[in-house]
Amino acid sequence: MLLINIITIFFIFLIGYQLILANKPIIEGAENYKDYDDPTIKAYNLSVQNSGNISYLKERVDKVDQMDRQVNDLTRRMDTLEKQMDEVALANKEMAESLPGAGGTIVEDEVVEDEEIQV
Repeated sequence: MLLINIITIFFIFLIGYQLILANKPIIEGAENYKDYDDPTIKAYNLSVQNSGNISYLKERVDKVDQMDRQVNDLTRRMDTLEKQMDEVALANKEMAESLPGAGGTIVEDEVVEDEEIQV
């Protein structure tokens, strides 16, 4: 019974919290939105902000270029590993075929007649 009361109180709290959040205005997108139609904002401020944005985007593109090099390096390494695995598989196959009685060689079975075993 105590557990039911705790769960009921918990859900009442959640519903109340959602009702409180419903009354707040929701701002989607950038939180530091500035109205560019405002005549008090000067072109210099906009150019400084744009240059900062361009610098940030350049850093991100450089990181993507670095990641592209890493992906190419990993692809090259995977190709090398695949070739090595093929070579190992071929070597194992050749070794298995070279063993007596394996592969294409057929060993004829000898039929041995039953002999009595003396104890």
